[in-house]
Amino acid sequence: MKHVMSAVALLALMAVPAMGALWSDDFQSYAKDTVLDGVGGWDGWDAGGVNAAVKMDPKPSSVGDKMVEMTANDDLVQQYSGYTSGKYVFTAMQYIPSSHTGTQTYFIMMNNYNIGGSAPKGWSVQMKFDYATNLVTDDESSDKPGVPIAYDQWKQIKVAIDLDANTQTTYYGGAYVGTADWYNPSDANHVKSIAALDLWADSGGAGVGYDDIRLLPEPATLCLLALGGLFLRRR
Repeated sequence: MKHVMSAVALLALMAVPAMGALWSDDFQSYAKDTVLDGVGGWDGWDAGGVNAAVKMDPKPSSVGDKMVEMTANDDLVQQYSGYTSGKYVFTAMQYIPSSHTGTQTYFIMMNNYNIGGSAPKGWSVQMKFDYATNLVTDDESSDKPGVPIAYDQWKQIKVAIDLDANTQTTYYGGAYVGTADWYNPSDANHVKSIAALDLWADSGGAGVGYDDIRLLPEPATLCLLALGGLFLRRR
C-alpha cells in the first residue's frame, strides 16, 4: 500500500505544472516578431506604446523556442484581477545577454494598477538587475544581500506571495533576494491584491528576454489539488 501511495503522490507532482497555472504565457502562440502592444493582454505602461516583440530563444528554455525580448526603455504590463487572498507563486524565466544595452532592468509586480499618470498605483516587488554592480536586489526589501546576475543563460525569477500574511519573498536562480510586505495598509494607493506584472527595460536596457511566465497557487495547494484529482479518478 505504501508503494501505491508513493506512486500516486509522484504522479500528482508530475501533474501539477500542467493543471496548476492560474495564468501563464510562454509566447508560443504568437508569430515571430509580433509586437506585444495590446496583444495577449500585454500593453505598455499607462496604455502607452511598447516595442517588446516575440523572438526566437537564444537558448530555448523549458517550453518551446520563443520568448519576448525587451527593447530600449520598454515598459510592458500584464494586468490581473480576482487575486485578493491566499498564497501564490509567480515565476518567470529571464535571459540577460552579455551584449545587453543600458544600465539596468527591472522585474516589477504591483498590488494596485490603474491607467493614468495620476491614477492610484501600488508597488509590491521591484527586482533591480544592476549592470554596474552585476547584482540582483529588491528595492522593496530592507534586506538586500545582492545575488550575482548570470549572463547568457536562463534563470528563474520566483516570487512567493502570501496576501493574508502580507508578505512577499523573491528568488533568482533559487537564491534568496529579499523579503518585504506585499502592500502597505496605511497607503491609500495600496490594495491587498495581485494587480499587475511590469517588465521594465529601464535606462535603455534592451535585449532582455522573458519566457514561461506563470501565476500559480502555492505548492502545497497544488499538490492537494493534484492528489484530489487522482483519487477521484481512481474511485
